[in-house]
Amino acid sequence: MYSQEQAKALEEEKVGTGYDTFSMRVEGLKKGKKDAETITVKTRKCKPAGQSLNLSMDAYEYMIGEEAPHFVKPRDWWRLTKKQRLEAHLKRIVEGLGGVSFTYTILDN
Repeated sequence: MYSQEQAKALEEEKVGTGYDTFSMRVEGLKKGKKDAETITVKTRKCKPAGQSLNLSMDAYEYMIGEEAPHFVKPRDWWRLTKKQRLEAHLKRIVEGLGGVSFTYTILDN
């Protein structure tokens, strides 16, 4: 979680980047009359976490191979470059882990 100072600095740079805000309407009876109140809560956002994955050569070759995965039509898959095929698989991995972005590096053996 960001510190109070970090959250405040982020919020000053761009509104909505330092805090999460939510509101709740609470209704009840007060002295026999219907009473409603809106409660707004601001919480500091959490720092994004990084995660690193190492893929085997077999996994890499599958990802860039010509066999179309279930989430793409074969005709569309064949039109993609190897880079686009790899990025399609990596995007699915990131989404499955709840991530928002990714970078990758292809290393030689």
